[in-house]
Amino acid sequence: MFDRLPSQAAGDAVAAAEQQHGPLGSRHDKCIRWHRRSGRTGAYRTLEKELDVGRDTEAEQGTDNEQTATKPDATRGWYERATRCDRFEYCLNIPHSRIFNLVELLDSMTIFIGCAGWSLRKEFAAAFPGAGSHLERYAGRFNGVEINSSFYRPHRQSTYQRWAASTPPGFGFAVKLPKSITHTQRLVDVQPLVEQFASEISGLGEKLSVVLVQLPPSLNFREAIAEAFFRNLQATIPCPVACEPRHRSWFEPTAEQLLLESGVSRVAADPSVVPAAAEPGGERRRCYVRWHGSPQMYYSSYDDPTLHALAARLRELAKRADPVWCIFDNTAEGAATSNALQLLEWLADDLRNAQ
Repeated sequence: MFDRLPSQAAGDAVAAAEQQHGPLGSRHDKCIRWHRRSGRTGAYRTLEKELDVGRDTEAEQGTDNEQTATKPDATRGWYERATRCDRFEYCLNIPHSRIFNLVELLDSMTIFIGCAGWSLRKEFAAAFPGAGSHLERYAGRFNGVEINSSFYRPHRQSTYQRWAASTPPGFGFAVKLPKSITHTQRLVDVQPLVEQFASEISGLGEKLSVVLVQLPPSLNFREAIAEAFFRNLQATIPCPVACEPRHRSWFEPTAEQLLLESGVSRVAADPSVVPAAAEPGGERRRCYVRWHGSPQMYYSSYDDPTLHALAARLRELAKRADPVWCIFDNTAEGAATSNALQLLEWLADDLRNAQ
């Protein structure tokens, strides 16, 4: 990692990146500030006071900044901040225009964009860093992922620890609750299973961001069962919970009120079983958008106008919710990766145009 290299080594890496992609300048100062953000709270360890504003302004205006560049805060300080940046190596592997898009996006609001899983198909290889495992490369572009395999089988705590260690600071994991809890036991008599799951996912540490509860389409809302389940779940796993119900009864006022009082966010899903299912519900200070592909679930890709509209919608949601998650689950033929990458571009473009 670059944060463990001496300043000269980091400086050499910066020089190589600038030779390939052009001057990084103040844009990379933004990048460093973003990388120092605490992903758990969304807060920043802001370094703005350390930046040499004069150097940034002159660089952006294309003026001669040789004198300014000799100042300690403009050169040595910049490289020292670079060496402390835990994710700095990812920056050097991605075209910088794309880095800046993502930095602008995440500097402005707390939005996690990703896929249900981190498998990378060959046709998308060029969009990700070339070195590392699939997860390490995935985390070079996206800042969040949904672990879906936990729904089908348990993973060791050490596996979750390894996954967490493979991702940079600020990266978030949403983990899907096992089907043994939601589909087999249907939320009843599940405390031993919940405790086992809690022990396993504790390996993610502070990178555990959301527990996703997807309910079977046949599971209707029963207030007493739902209240007890969510109360015990949150007492066992102190983590935000997002629930994706798929039975009509969960979209009635009584169910909505229970989710709100329980502090559980209701997923905004596409396709939606009823119109209300397309909108966030329950606890709305956090938001989880989950798109499965339409018209053919898990296969269909979303077209550009739809992604443009989604980008605008996420911007609006982020004005009142923190964080906002957006996960693409149309993974069967790789559409999720394509859609998530395109959404990043649309969202960054919208932010620039709005400024």
